[in-house]
Amino acid sequence: WQNYFVTLPESRRNDYILGADIKKAGDFDRTKERTGITPNDDLVARKVVVPTKTYAKAPVVVATQLKSLTENSTSALVPGFSSFITSYRLTVPYREDKITLTPTANSADMNITVRENEVPSGKPISFDLPLGDTNVPIVVKTNDNDFEKYYLVITRNKPSENTYLNSLTENLSGSLTPKFTPYTRDYVITATGKEEVITVVPKLQDSLARMFVDGKEYASGVSFKKGLEQGNTNVVQIVVMSESGVSERYTITIKKPN
Repeated sequence: WQNYFVTLPESRRNDYILGADIKKAGDFDRTKERTGITPNDDLVARKVVVPTKTYAKAPVVVATQLKSLTENSTSALVPGFSSFITSYRLTVPYREDKITLTPTANSADMNITVRENEVPSGKPISFDLPLGDTNVPIVVKTNDNDFEKYYLVITRNKPSENTYLNSLTENLSGSLTPKFTPYTRDYVITATGKEEVITVVPKLQDSLARMFVDGKEYASGVSFKKGLEQGNTNVVQIVVMSESGVSERYTITIKKPN
C-alpha cells in the first residue's frame, strides 16, 4: 500500500487536480503512472483484490401487450389508453355508425385479432356500429401462445329527439305574448304602422337539429326577415326537426292594424 501514497508539496496544493491520472509533473515519482498499470490492475495482479466479474446482459423481454390503440371517433376512450389497462369504454353519437380502430403491438412479430379478425400491427380495421353496445375483444398473442386480452365496449347513442328552440328574438317594438320559453310553441305580437319588416332570430337548443323558417332551411342563429302587410295577419312558422326526424312547429302571429 505504501506504493500508492504520494506526498505533495503544500506550497503547490492549488496546482494539483486529483482524478484517474495525475496530470501535474513535479516533485514526486511518476514511475507507476508511466507503466500504464492502474492501481486496481496492480492489486488484482498481486491477488490483493478479486477481479470484478462481468455478467452477460440478460435478454430483453418484450411484454405481450398493445403499445397503442387509436380510433377515429369524435369521442375518446375511457380511461385513456395504457398498455397495462385492459378494459375500456367508448360512447359515440348516433351519427357515427361506423368505427375504425388501429391497434399496435409492442413488437411487430406479435399477432393481433380484433373481434376474431386478424389485424397486422399498426393497421386499421373498420366495422359498422348498431345502436347500443358493441363488444370488441382485442387479443395480442406471441408465437409461443403467450397472450394478453383487451376489452372494449362501444356504445352508440340513440338519436336525439330534441325539437326545441333555445331562444327566439325579434326586432319589433312590441313583445312576444306569451314571453318566450322553449316549451311554448305559439306566440302573438303587434307591429306599429311604421314597422314594415319583422326580423326573427331563432336559435336551436340542440346543435344536431335542423331548422326551417317559412319552408326554407336556416342555420341556428341566422336572422330571417319578412315584410308585414298592413291590415292583415302575418305569420312566421319555424319548424325544428330533431336528429331522429321528429318535427315540431313554432308559430309567430304578427298583427298590424290599419
